[in-house]
Amino acid sequence: MPRHALSSAFQTAALPVVVLVLLSSCTILPFNRHADGNKASGNPSLPSTRGWGLMADPKLTGSASPGLMAPGSGAPGMPPGDGGSPASAEGGGLFDFSSVTANSTQSTSRVQWSRSAMDATELARRSGKPLLILVNSRNSPSGQSIENTLVLQPEFKKLTEETYIPLYIDFSDKATIDSDFYQAFKDRLKVRGYPTILVTLPDGTEVTRLSGYKHEYEVSYMLKLRESVAASQKAIESRRKRVLPPEYRAWTDKQGVVVYAKLDKADANMLNLTTEWGTKFTTFTNRLSSEDQAWIESERAKREPAPGAKSS
Repeated sequence: MPRHALSSAFQTAALPVVVLVLLSSCTILPFNRHADGNKASGNPSLPSTRGWGLMADPKLTGSASPGLMAPGSGAPGMPPGDGGSPASAEGGGLFDFSSVTANSTQSTSRVQWSRSAMDATELARRSGKPLLILVNSRNSPSGQSIENTLVLQPEFKKLTEETYIPLYIDFSDKATIDSDFYQAFKDRLKVRGYPTILVTLPDGTEVTRLSGYKHEYEVSYMLKLRESVAASQKAIESRRKRVLPPEYRAWTDKQGVVVYAKLDKADANMLNLTTEWGTKFTTFTNRLSSEDQAWIESERAKREPAPGAKSS
């Protein structure tokens, strides 16, 4: 990381601890708005036609032309609300996801699916995991078939929950059908039938699309979803080399959770960082791995005056 960037990052060391404690309890996600949008005017609560508006900074999207997930005009970093519940930094920042999904998951068969596009996309952007989106209607024969075969497989559950952020959008649910937000969301995804499975990066870049379903597709679908894991990681690494400045690095907590982010500010007890997908967060220094804590101390030592050195 360049010295001038770290110098700026460590300038907050003199802030009173009480201020930092107050900051750490602030909500870090945008305020939630209703999913249905403005039905009277026919204007659904969605960003501009350029996409979900998942990223506020065009330099971080890696997209030079309008696309499904290119920057929109919604609230910075997130699509408008859809019934999800905002997360808070009170649980310890990025490495505590409990507040993100506390009231937004529902068991569909045996997979713990998020039922909120807001919560799922925010969690993907914070964790760096790709999204696996299942757009389905259980009223359709093929929708019932995928529920009774592929989705019930233990291997599907394991792959989905360990590798992806799973999002289920159910168009057999009346609230979803009546929601302008989800109707427009489906159009943006270019879903033309049920079921449709999409694997996307946290910024919405599409990696895999599986449309329609018959029970004999089960094996081939699992193969393609396994292949999508490597394809997603390759796309993420390519994007890092293409659009991220060198101050971004991998951070690891004591449980082994890895997040690619840059350090914005540092105090003796707390760090402010920004993930590679544009989400800002705080975390306590003692939650990080010993290697990361040692790196912080070494960078701080570089900026401390040598003993006996005269100040200019």
